[in-house]
Amino acid sequence: MIGQTFGSLKVLSKSSVGKSGNQRYRCKCDCGALEIARGNELRSGRRDRCLDCRLNANANTNDLHRGTR
Repeated sequence: MIGQTFGSLKVLSKSSVGKSGNQRYRCKCDCGALEIARGNELRSGRRDRCLDCRLNANANTNDLHRGTR
């Protein structure tokens, strides 16, 4: 996993193992933010960018649909 890229996240190193046994990884987003993500979420595509980028994408989507209801 180390060195692989999933969406905007590049895996830098192993972090820790969660309570459920899932390996966590330290990742760097294209925007420069560091993020800890579970390996199963990266592989499934559920996690592909940092929280800031996810929030910005949601804000932009809300702006596009504002007043259409």
